[in-house]
Amino acid sequence: MGKSDTTGKSADIIVLDDQNRILMQLRDKEGEHSFRDCWALPGGSVENGETPEEAIKRQFEEETGCECNPELVSVEKYTTEDGRVIDKYMYKQ
Repeated sequence: MGKSDTTGKSADIIVLDDQNRILMQLRDKEGEHSFRDCWALPGGSVENGETPEEAIKRQFEEETGCECNPELVSVEKYTTEDGRVIDKYMYKQ
């Protein structure tokens, strides 16, 4: 997926287990994504024609092989290392 295929929005999800441990993933070292080789919450870019909720469901299944039932927690803006401004949608499981 190229940058023109995305909306300038991102969706991540916080998943806690029964001991309140947070599910994290180590992002790939290679590729066009931000925060390469860093620990992050599951999630990613919202594609054109997709809602943030649809995006987090898709991303979570792609990254974990599991389904999720997201609940919106917050929406924030942040700037990536390359200067793009992103609307970040945070969900919890």
